[in-house]
Amino acid sequence: MVALQENPNDDRLAAAFTNWLQESEENRRQWGLLERTRAMASVVADDHLVEEPHPADISVHPSRAKGRGSPVGGVWAGLAIAAAMALYIYAPILSLMLTADHLSPVGQSSEVTLQDGSRVVLGARSAIAVEYTKEKREISLLVGEAFFDVQPAAARPFIVSAAQLSARAIGTSFEVRRRSSGGSVAVANGKVEVAHSMVPDPVNNGAHKVQLNAGQLIRTDDSSRRRAMPKEIVPDRIARWRSGRLVVEDWSLRDVLDVLDRHYAGTILRAGFNINSIRVTGAYSLERPIDSLRLIASSNGLRVRTLAGGLAILSRY
Repeated sequence: MVALQENPNDDRLAAAFTNWLQESEENRRQWGLLERTRAMASVVADDHLVEEPHPADISVHPSRAKGRGSPVGGVWAGLAIAAAMALYIYAPILSLMLTADHLSPVGQSSEVTLQDGSRVVLGARSAIAVEYTKEKREISLLVGEAFFDVQPAAARPFIVSAAQLSARAIGTSFEVRRRSSGGSVAVANGKVEVAHSMVPDPVNNGAHKVQLNAGQLIRTDDSSRRRAMPKEIVPDRIARWRSGRLVVEDWSLRDVLDVLDRHYAGTILRAGFNINSIRVTGAYSLERPIDSLRLIASSNGLRVRTLAGGLAILSRY
């Protein structure tokens, strides 16, 4: 979870939360309790579903920090911030539990074999919903990324959707990634037809469609109606996250943090800067997400502070 980036008030909430943490050791202990509870939400798998249990009840004790002002007011302010952060942490998890058929844990990929024999490798904290009928096989990528190795079945097309993007394949292997601004498809073998519903095609009276061959990649932007064009990609670079590497070219920092956070057992916050204005290119370790975060920060005039409870704060100096 990359917190505090969805609305203009995010920076103020991040600053308030940071100040609350620094006020006392008791506040930091409360946050540590929240993080330990979140860590307990490990993934439970059976033959059909990988999902997370409901989080345990959280008990937060009043702060005993000394200083000016009303202690009661400080306690309620601390509890309010802690409650807001807990809601921010758990709401996405609970939402995924209600909609996902397969959900991988933080920091780990998982492999799923579907009923037709097609195989899916889910990236860390990634989720899919599956709907098979006699006519077609539909997969919804709810969050994260997935690599698909599809069993041929010409009469039942295999379709993967991610936000406004969909990829249709028959007997192929490819990666689909859901990003904050859109999605991407990269083909390792075979061919995939990609449609982007945000870009209309007047000729075909539908969404703009592009056919990708092996070794091609396309990235879509849901905020733009411009047609995305395929790019060449070395097949060995497709879905490198399966081997613990994140390889990016001109990604927004927000998209990079989304990936790193799904590999980090704690929480990453950012404060005080526009997360979409910084672009990132490079190769980074997913097995050491905080080291990768520090490397990215040092290249962009940022710093990373780590606090108790697995909290990492990314900010300007």
